[in-house]
Amino acid sequence: MPRRSAVLVSILFLTALPLAAQTDFGAWLTRVSSSTTHTDGGDIRFDSGTGYGISIAHRFATSLSLEAAAYELHRNGHVDLAGVDALNVGRLHMRPITLAVQWHLAHGAAFDPYVGIGGAYVKTDNLSSDELEQNGIGSVEVKSGFAPMANAGVSFAIGHNLAVGVDVKYVRFHSDSGPDTARVRLELDPVIASAGLRFRF
Repeated sequence: MPRRSAVLVSILFLTALPLAAQTDFGAWLTRVSSSTTHTDGGDIRFDSGTGYGISIAHRFATSLSLEAAAYELHRNGHVDLAGVDALNVGRLHMRPITLAVQWHLAHGAAFDPYVGIGGAYVKTDNLSSDELEQNGIGSVEVKSGFAPMANAGVSFAIGHNLAVGVDVKYVRFHSDSGPDTARVRLELDPVIASAGLRFRF
């Protein structure tokens, strides 16, 4: 009986070992791109931009994990008329906070691809520039809000507690912008492409 208990404890201990490495912290460098919003007054577009992010993910089942992430992103915006850059609207700062359930296609493998689905809260700052001031427009409000998100990525293990990761998130985020008398629905829809390191603990 004592021997059977010892075997049972050993099995439970060995089973628990992988679980201790099921949480990882990620540090990311990112590149973000957005859709163009077409209006009667011209096309509103934002250049591709850069930023950084952090994430924490926990594997709660054999093939499923829950990831929370936060990013700091920025890119310059313009209004184009007939293909000509007519107005610089300043730099847009976005701080998406995302939550995703991820399905891992190769549990326990060094090459670990995954797909995910979830949502995001996108915090935005107002737009401002010298050209907006000179044209009598002033600061332009860009509203924060919630949006659905799709996610895919892959991790490459380079050690027991370290992996290189590539991650892409598409956030279907539309934001009301401008004064109440001239609201514009910005179709931002950011694509956040990241590369970084995952530290397992």
